[in-house]
Amino acid sequence: MPKWIIQTSRLLSFSHPAIGTVGLTEEETQQTYGKENIKVYTSQFASMYTAVTQHRQQAKFKLITAGPEEKVVGLHGLGYGVDEMIQGFCSCYQDGSDKSRFRCNCRHSPNRIRRICDNEIKK
Repeated sequence: MPKWIIQTSRLLSFSHPAIGTVGLTEEETQQTYGKENIKVYTSQFASMYTAVTQHRQQAKFKLITAGPEEKVVGLHGLGYGVDEMIQGFCSCYQDGSDKSRFRCNCRHSPNRIRRICDNEIKK
């Protein structure tokens, strides 16, 4: 049976607003892989829990990939429920998924995954 080890040194929970993070920051990724070899995808959307209320709470994500295969090296989020969402993404991050495998293997809403993966920042 494979041994699963989830790196939790950067996984934050129990904060307000909720913060979840796994992997390298954008700055660490630039130092490790070079600025020209990374892509950063950001997204912002209303949490489904508050989407139908007058007080919609936004969730913001940053997905960082490196290399031509777009290996996922970091995922960071802020907003209602994000801490729990990031925990769900940890296994995809831990197995070294590239962005296309990340989209297929994560067990979250397809719309949520699409929003996280599709908005590249042009730098």
